Amino acid sequence: MFALREIATVRAGLLLARKESEDGPTPFRYESLTLRAIRSNGRLDRSRLEPFYARARLADEYLTRRGDVVFRLSAPYSAISIDSEEDEGLVVSSNCAIARPDARRLSPPYLAWFLNLPEVRRRWTRYSVSVALSAIAVEALRNLKIDPPPLETQAEIVRFDALARREIEILRRLADEKEKYYAEVTRRMAAAR
Repeated sequence: MFALREIATVRAGLLLARKESEDGPTPFRYESLTLRAIRSNGRLDRSRLEPFYARARLADEYLTRRGDVVFRLSAPYSAISIDSEEDEGLVVSSNCAIARPDARRLSPPYLAWFLNLPEVRRRWTRYSVSVALSAIAVEALRNLKIDPPPLETQAEIVRFDALARREIEILRRLADEKEKYYAEVTRRMAAAR
């Protein structure tokens, strides 16, 4: 069993107001990864990324790179794994934490999966530092206990979880289509009278 800080570096995102240009657009344009872009199902909603103009070039430590896990520090607590090139270079706001796992011990998608488990999400209510926003401190995330299985098992868990999510989404779409079908059939039955 490890504290997350032992197998990953964990830091807070950037307080955007401190680095934002007051003069409008600048050459230092970034896409901002804020709370709205992190969905409660652990997915990144790219349509919710916001443009951010900085006064100067931002430090790389605040920008996403492949292998990062970004964790939302306020409810609903959720984490996303940065797995694609198109999700690199996003500036992470201070309402989130960036975890950079040691890839020899902890797979980023596995860490995101673990952080999104309902029992892990429920733990965060104990660490909430604000009643109104229900936010947790980065230190609570750093101290989170985790006992990761071997990397091969982590990969299997992530693959199975992705398959299960895909199946559930297909079933939801099927249920929606069935509802439309039954509504149309009953509408036609009523119209035929």
